[in-house]
Amino acid sequence: MAIGAVVGALIVIAVLGVKSPPDGARSDAGKPAASGETSGVTAQSAAERTPGAESDHPLPGCSGESCLGREPQTMNCQWDAKTVRLLYLRGLRIQLRHSAACQAVWGRLENGAIGDGVIITDKGSRTEDSTIRVDRDTYTRMLSVAEYPLSTISICGVIPKVKEQECDPPQDAPQP
Repeated sequence: MAIGAVVGALIVIAVLGVKSPPDGARSDAGKPAASGETSGVTAQSAAERTPGAESDHPLPGCSGESCLGREPQTMNCQWDAKTVRLLYLRGLRIQLRHSAACQAVWGRLENGAIGDGVIITDKGSRTEDSTIRVDRDTYTRMLSVAEYPLSTISICGVIPKVKEQECDPPQDAPQP
């Protein structure tokens, strides 16, 4: 009886042509979020993709000045983002993230505690900041780098409990 069940299952598999995805690939539902940041967009229509593009990621929703004060994940700027500066402060990981497609940056703080924060400022004194309210991570809204080079953006991590702050470039250093 057990042999019959196994043979029956093999016949069903052979007839239906059920195959596992190559190289352990999974459907979109099983994909992990990229870099701990999620977009809230998990599926997209073919019309949202660039024809001939190699990526299945949605197109950015803003570029340059139109990204000011907007959420990087909501605008799909996280897909090509790279960490262009990295600081550490008492175990905090403070990152300046840059999206070339969006021509924008944002600050990200990982491994912090409630109350810890991250601040970014551009050469024009526009600032975005974020404080951890839940869990251990947070990120700011975006600033444009269409007008100012990346080297003019400052990023700071702040731990108010111990009155410590780490910035790059340091606060007393002249800006380019």
